[in-house]
Amino acid sequence: MTKYILAFGSFLLIISPISSRETHKAPMEILKTGHLRIHVKINDKGPYPLVFDTGAPLNLLSNKIGKDANIKRKPGRSGISLMGPMGEADIASLDWSGATVQNVPTMILDHPTIKALADHLGPIEGIVGFPFFSRFVMTINYQKAQVLLEASDYVPEDLMKNTMAFMFQRDAKPLAPPTIPTFGILLSKEPDPKYHGLVVEAVLPGSLAEKAKLVKGDILISVNHRWVDNHSLLFRVLGEQWVKGPVDLEIIRQGKTIQAKLEKPQGTSP
Repeated sequence: MTKYILAFGSFLLIISPISSRETHKAPMEILKTGHLRIHVKINDKGPYPLVFDTGAPLNLLSNKIGKDANIKRKPGRSGISLMGPMGEADIASLDWSGATVQNVPTMILDHPTIKALADHLGPIEGIVGFPFFSRFVMTINYQKAQVLLEASDYVPEDLMKNTMAFMFQRDAKPLAPPTIPTFGILLSKEPDPKYHGLVVEAVLPGSLAEKAKLVKGDILISVNHRWVDNHSLLFRVLGEQWVKGPVDLEIIRQGKTIQAKLEKPQGTSP
């Protein structure tokens, strides 16, 4: 039977709002290619059309925006490439419909892929990615072409800096401390046919699952009362719920329903 390892460490995408804080309703435009275009203000200039990409590890802005919004490149990190002037910089403020973040890292670069998209889809001057969106709990409503953004306490690391260090420096800081325990379990590919939950094939030593006293043969049914019957759903639900703190698991063990508590990783963000 095919087995999958689920390990949760530093980064999980947060996509469901917590009701206790103010939520900003931000419009978006769904392009014919499926890309999402948004308009943001940068350093109180704009608005500028950018692609909204939760999978992008960094922000990317054109040289045009860099000049117009007076974005200052970081000393010693600017340069020239085959794609034109480029460099790392910090945006003093990035605002999307009232959802604002200060000191946002970005790359200033006229990227040919962005230019190609703009040629076919209309104005696009860059990408908004992880350094901005990771600061919020988000819900994407495609029917209303709207994103709900609610500020969270999560402060992301500089992924661009860490990635470059990881690639080019032998003594680079790892992207996640290896001593942090993870929610490590081996799961069968298909859910249990009777209970429709995820079957635990093995529990990894030192993991959060072991500390939660999960054992081989357990069937994971729900996380904080949210049903999980596949790996991607489990990953998403944990991402939503761990930001609130420890999560409650519902387990079927030898035909009986039991409860277990999964602690939030210490020393890292959910």
